[in-house]
Amino acid sequence: EGDLAAFDPIFWFHHCNVDRLLAIWQYANPTKYVPVSGLSNSAAAAKNIKTDLIPFWSHKENNKYLNSMDVRLIEDWKYTYPDISNAKDGDIAWTPSQMQFYIWRKFLPDNHYGIRWYLNILNLPKHSQNGPYRVRVFIDLRNADIQTPLTSPNYAGCVSSFARSPDSSCMTCQDVTHMCGSVELTRAMRRLGISVEKEIDGGQISAQNPPVNPFKTIEDRFKLVYVSAAGNEIKLDKKSTPKLTISWMAVIDGMTIADDGTFKAMQNRMVPKGPEPKIKIVGAPTESQVQN
Repeated sequence: EGDLAAFDPIFWFHHCNVDRLLAIWQYANPTKYVPVSGLSNSAAAAKNIKTDLIPFWSHKENNKYLNSMDVRLIEDWKYTYPDISNAKDGDIAWTPSQMQFYIWRKFLPDNHYGIRWYLNILNLPKHSQNGPYRVRVFIDLRNADIQTPLTSPNYAGCVSSFARSPDSSCMTCQDVTHMCGSVELTRAMRRLGISVEKEIDGGQISAQNPPVNPFKTIEDRFKLVYVSAAGNEIKLDKKSTPKLTISWMAVIDGMTIADDGTFKAMQNRMVPKGPEPKIKIVGAPTESQVQN
């Protein structure tokens, strides 16, 4: 239940870890900031890094609230995380690309996976069930339902909508009416014998030479089962049915290649082979750098 979640200690562990991941991302991307996206109306879309974060006061006597720029850097609030303190240990800190290399090595899949495939669930209505619900994803099992065990080899994973009721007083909940999520398909594909590394012309995969999409008819290959917080199966009307796309990511010889679901390359980023010369990072990026 969204309105009661903060009474559970795990809620605070979860949000601390989200803050930690953001701090690591910021270290690796010092001139970037998280953009406003996915908001549902023009008033919400107009929000930016200078928008007041009500009800968090900066100076109550001056009727001034904190904004996203005020709380952007953990150093300004005199705390840190082990990943950050380790990177800054000593007189010389890691460069941003060294931090990125640390993250790739720690969290990216083993190279034997090669290509990883994802189902992207887009425009999923948050408030259609008057509360939280979950979307279970099954591959090639059209008769899957609430009774289908999660131990089924066809079960790929799930996406959760941590939603409140439409009449909630939460302003963000009112603004954000839809959400999106991704489920990694690779493990289930391997269990089902679906090729994850099809041959392509010219040899190695690249942004210009992508792998063959193994799910050309998405609607026929996937069954989405919607489950309420009480564990009951629920149905979405046709207007609320989310859009499904397929995307992939490959890690080959240190090169990360990703795709956006339409099989047009989004990015091509080289992962450093080893540590760079350490260069001390002095000062935080300016507001103009962040906005650009």
